[in-house]
Amino acid sequence: MKSVFLLLSLLMTLSVYAAPREPVRTMEIPQSCTEIIIDGLADQGYSEYQSTNIFNPTGWEDESDFTAGFRTCWDSDYLYLYVEIIDDINHAYEPGFNNPWEFDNVEIFLQLDTNTVISSYSSTTVQLRICRGLDSMETTGHAQKKDFLYFMNAESEDGWITEVAIPWTSVLAEGSLPKAMNNYYHTVIGFELHGADSDNIDGDPSVGNRDVQSAWDDDDPYEPDDHGIDPIWNNITIFGYVTLLAKNCSQLALTPLQENKLKIVPNPAQQQIQLLYPESAISLSITGIQGYKVLEESNFEDGALDISYLPTGMYLVLINGRSSGRFIKK
Repeated sequence: MKSVFLLLSLLMTLSVYAAPREPVRTMEIPQSCTEIIIDGLADQGYSEYQSTNIFNPTGWEDESDFTAGFRTCWDSDYLYLYVEIIDDINHAYEPGFNNPWEFDNVEIFLQLDTNTVISSYSSTTVQLRICRGLDSMETTGHAQKKDFLYFMNAESEDGWITEVAIPWTSVLAEGSLPKAMNNYYHTVIGFELHGADSDNIDGDPSVGNRDVQSAWDDDDPYEPDDHGIDPIWNNITIFGYVTLLAKNCSQLALTPLQENKLKIVPNPAQQQIQLLYPESAISLSITGIQGYKVLEESNFEDGALDISYLPTGMYLVLINGRSSGRFIKK
């Protein structure tokens, strides 16, 4: 009996203490020296598009069924995330429903102490959740809902968009001031983003089924080559790593973002769109939701664009290098 007790104790110890795994993905997150406006448009301070990989494909059909990606940046007060989701069925969580993680949602995981050998969550590790359709964060870490800046557009036929400014106080030890983040600039911190899709297969809108999941850094803590599981919700040794890339903003011109003056009609569209913009000659580029460029013109003057050749989906329009609008190709 004593030997059985010792064996159980050993197994429990192994499950709690583990060396951090080498991450599958790493990224440098740029500091923004211009104001980020939380309005559902990816401003010029954001990083390049980051894709996520499907690790739970139970109900996944194709990219139009579910695809998740994001852009990110930071300043001394916030971590900013702009998230685009392609999703053909809107199954949003509502207060009073059970298990919000079983519905359409995005989860953000942050870990400041990447040297820990304890797999359980510490005082500087948090799991945050954004549920499709809600007008505020569903879980907030060490901060309060009012501390977040938040945008949600859940009504598109082809998916949903959210943009959020996450206060650093949500992941710092409780009671810390934002300036405590000075200890983490230019150092590696843990980061992960999960997307989840529910298609309401039971027919009951109050019951989620989460039959598709994706992750930015997907790996199994026990099988290094297995990317079919990512149990980061209870194991912090498998975070991806990001570096907060600091700039000397005092030496940069802080130019306020101009009001977005672009209009795209019709939207959605099948054959052609009109770009209504007050300037006649502009730098124009169009990218797909996965970040690939489908059109680029340095001196665009004609407001009409043929989009008949594009696959169905959501596209981002950049005017003079700034994300200025989006349209849906039917």
